[in-house]
Amino acid sequence: MPSPMGLSNVKLCMWLFLISEVMFFAGLIGAYIVIRFGTAGWPNPYDILAVRITAFNTFLLICSSVTMVKAFQWSDAGDRGKAMKFLAATIVIGAGFVGIQMYEYTHLLHPPSHIMLEHVETMMAERGMHVEAGGEHASVSGPQIMRASMGQTADEHKNEELAMLHNLLAQGRPQVNKAAAPSKLQVVRDWDKQVLDQTIVVASLFPEDMELRKLGKHQNLYPEGFIPSRDNFTSTFYIMTGFHGFHVFGGVVALCVILALYAVGRTGTMALEVVGLYWHFVDLVWIILFTIVSLM
Repeated sequence: MPSPMGLSNVKLCMWLFLISEVMFFAGLIGAYIVIRFGTAGWPNPYDILAVRITAFNTFLLICSSVTMVKAFQWSDAGDRGKAMKFLAATIVIGAGFVGIQMYEYTHLLHPPSHIMLEHVETMMAERGMHVEAGGEHASVSGPQIMRASMGQTADEHKNEELAMLHNLLAQGRPQVNKAAAPSKLQVVRDWDKQVLDQTIVVASLFPEDMELRKLGKHQNLYPEGFIPSRDNFTSTFYIMTGFHGFHVFGGVVALCVILALYAVGRTGTMALEVVGLYWHFVDLVWIILFTIVSLM
């Protein structure tokens, strides 16, 4: 039944809902911008976030808008089979977006020293160095490591410093409760400083390894992990991307319901058009969030 504005009641309700969503996200984005430019020493997102993965995720979401449009077009043309295929593709891409975002969260929440250890071990393997687990420390052996410091070649020096960084990381960051005695907290701070200092040394010896430099900056800023309660950047990051991810997840669920009803003929093109409005809105919001959070 059309409304006085010439829209169906369902479409009118969706537009009203989207208007409320615009106000919601406008408030979040506005608050982020105020906090972002009002906070001195805001971290560079490139040093912390996996911007390339997020850019790929953005591309996926844009592709899902295209498949959503194609689903509506084929449904409007009367080809329900092709409409269902494109609708299913939209669901798969949307689910993939949420999955990649969860993958990014799990990596950000872990201490960067874990990822750095894996990277250092890869560097060592490429240089023909061998790592053997040995209790709390890792014993590192290689053709040149055990030489004396005097008379070392450049490669020998690189191997030795790389092995020292590996041994520090292999110990693992001391696990101490924040309410622990100051002396125990100092142990953690000392370990963080040792890792940072040694990372700077190794990074200077391997200037071409940009990933190590990035991990070193991450370790310096968020040694315990990129946890929500750490600072303004972490809290606003998880609030905005988390709310958006919840909206995408809700959209995927709605698309699954629409697909099931559409397959048995209990709904038609109008449902695809209405849910498509919501999906395109979610896509647009993410492009804005990606720009201001990851690229600014």
